[in-house]
Amino acid sequence: MTKDDYSPRIEKLLHQELKLFPEAQLQDVYKLFYQDFFGPGHYIPDINAVSHYLKDELDNYSRLSPFLKTQPIFCLNNFLRIDICVVDVLINKHDFLDIFVQSSRITLNQPLTWQEHWQTILKLLSKTNPHLIIEEKSVSRLNEIARQYGEVHHSEKYRELYQPHYRLISEQLWLKALNRGFPPDKR
Repeated sequence: MTKDDYSPRIEKLLHQELKLFPEAQLQDVYKLFYQDFFGPGHYIPDINAVSHYLKDELDNYSRLSPFLKTQPIFCLNNFLRIDICVVDVLINKHDFLDIFVQSSRITLNQPLTWQEHWQTILKLLSKTNPHLIIEEKSVSRLNEIARQYGEVHHSEKYRELYQPHYRLISEQLWLKALNRGFPPDKR
């Protein structure tokens, strides 16, 4: 596939994201595609720390009903945003943490660089969603934050409205963990 061949996938994911989260900001779109491009690997510097952080987040989880339990973010890869509300309902904490860590270790061979991909996303975003403010200063700030910290957080507005509490997990590992995997020829 050439870089241009990804445009329909980018547009589809943009449409899905902004339909689900109409108040999403440029920062949230950046995070979405950054997660798809790099996967969850940037989250796992220390497995014990990740386990404690998940435990703390679960202990403080107060939403009665999450906005979404699973959200596919398929553009270049097949990752899902899995809300932590599923822990101890659909999957135990140990298995959830295990597939999260396994997902972080998946080797991703991208057909283009992050900057090439992001520039294509920005072009499509400015055409399809002109209401989102795309200032060079904001784009530079996001790139710098990602470079410096290895990730970008959701915008304050997004966190306030949608209260995201999820982990990024490989679709294949998620389905396997739920014991609902599909044979490749049946998919």
